Amino acid sequence: AEYSNSAHGVPSTLDDLAALLPRYLDLMAEGEATDSLGIGVELSRFGGAVAVSEGAFPPVRLRAAYHQWAELMLLHGGWLRARAPRGKGVGEDWLSAFYLFQAIAAGGVPAGVVTGALDSLFADPEVGKTAQVQFFSELGKAWDRKAFDLYALKQINESGRAALVEWLQRWLSSWELEELITDPGILGPPFWAEQVQAAITNRDALTPKGIAEEG
Repeated sequence: AEYSNSAHGVPSTLDDLAALLPRYLDLMAEGEATDSLGIGVELSRFGGAVAVSEGAFPPVRLRAAYHQWAELMLLHGGWLRARAPRGKGVGEDWLSAFYLFQAIAAGGVPAGVVTGALDSLFADPEVGKTAQVQFFSELGKAWDRKAFDLYALKQINESGRAALVEWLQRWLSSWELEELITDPGILGPPFWAEQVQAAITNRDALTPKGIAEEG
């Protein structure tokens, strides 16, 4: 975490980042903090390397594993949170599906991989509905009366932000999410529904440009 917080930019030798990436993924899978900022930027240096490498990073030997890890982490974190006792989280914020959504997207994983994993999580017959409410409750919590505070998503390019925002808007405009927050079968503290409603009510402010200019 100390190294991540002090190191900036993309090194000239991408092999160094390729050597470091597996350790980051191991630690994140264990729920350990790999950056002391706590705002979802743990993988942003790797995302920067993806952006500038013209397809050379991650190297082929790591790319498939990186994307598979991303899918599994989103499912893993979302499942753990949804199964946790009412009113309690699992570990720290970096194990929630919403936090991982930001961190993994900032890490250069394609938007389709990220959103596809979350769609699978939300479709899970055992935990999907609760996972949806938790995810969008955290999005609503990120509303600060004038914009959504999604700092990690500032680290990715405009097309990536646009794809993620389009996916978020699709859910925020869905009848399914509206019905979920009035469903007495979804366990959770009352403020979950209030926060989801905040995300729905203010969805027009959720734009790629708005995220880029936040803060």
